[in-house]
Amino acid sequence: MALSKIDVANMVENEMPQANIANNINFRNIIINGGMDLAQRGTSATTLALSSGGFRYNDVDRFCVNAGNVSSGQVSTQQIDSGLTGFPKAKRITVTTAQASPAANGYLAIVQGVEGQNLQYLKYGTSDALPLTMSFYVRSSVTGNFTGNIIQIDSRPSQNRAFPYNYTINSANTWEKKTISISADANGIIDNDNGIAFEINFTYLYIGSDYSNGTLNVWNSNPSANSYINNVTRVNLLATSGATFDITGVQLEAGTTASDFEFLPPDVNLQRCQRYFQTYTQPPLRGVINAGNSLGRAGMVLPVPMRSAPTASSGALPVFDGSSISTVSSIGVSYNTIHKVEFDLTLASSVMVVGRGGIVYQGGSETLTLSAEL
Repeated sequence: MALSKIDVANMVENEMPQANIANNINFRNIIINGGMDLAQRGTSATTLALSSGGFRYNDVDRFCVNAGNVSSGQVSTQQIDSGLTGFPKAKRITVTTAQASPAANGYLAIVQGVEGQNLQYLKYGTSDALPLTMSFYVRSSVTGNFTGNIIQIDSRPSQNRAFPYNYTINSANTWEKKTISISADANGIIDNDNGIAFEINFTYLYIGSDYSNGTLNVWNSNPSANSYINNVTRVNLLATSGATFDITGVQLEAGTTASDFEFLPPDVNLQRCQRYFQTYTQPPLRGVINAGNSLGRAGMVLPVPMRSAPTASSGALPVFDGSSISTVSSIGVSYNTIHKVEFDLTLASSVMVVGRGGIVYQGGSETLTLSAEL
């Protein structure tokens, strides 16, 4: 008996091997720009003094240097060509001024912060909380034991919940992949808001003894905030002038297995980064000269809504009213929202016509930047 086309199709379908799509979930990577591809602020090396605390965003989007209480050591940070197949870009830290011994309260780490509303599916604080797996590629001129952690910021100050982990770089100047298993936290605290919930210190390159009371590979709870790492010998990259540390291919996902890195289209990656930072060399600002001829107001609708109402900075952007040109000397941001910006502009000269429309444009290398970083 002849088989119908439907019978043949069913037989072929039943005999074909089925793809394993258990972890084929869009945006499974909690980390944004983990391939280090986007660097809206620029790619050249920036040297950082590290004495005062705080996040320093200088090159690769969403990845910053978190440092403080480093009295004399300095580093430079930049986006580089990695030479690693599949990951063209990486973030590099280079020691420019050495500091042999860490201060007890000193620290230097490569960090990304994550919003609480992006982590609700982890169900922290319940018996259904999910485990996590982190994977990344690292390369350093110095071998040995390195450390990192995840800190639950919403648990401060009463608990300071932190998960410390260690890993080893075995060969100098060689890319190595590392995988970290992170247990579920049934007692965790993650608020459902746009504030920072996870502070992910991927690697500490310098850290003092004040933080070394933690237990490895578990969620520590310690109101004294001294359980961020455990008390073992680790690499102090700042001890070696010229030492380098590179990182790329960073992924953090729910589950107990590291899946292949989730590559996103460049336009999608840009939009995710623009939630936190936007830069314009040709800002689409339009407005009027509205109070004397040295003041103006101009605004724009944002292409991507930002995490919060952004702060702004600009160079001496030119303003043209149809007959005269001035430049912006300062910019006010009182009217900004997550969807739009509306600036009060102070102009450097009084040559404009009151009430006349004007445009802000690029006259050279000037930029307008908007920041809503965590």
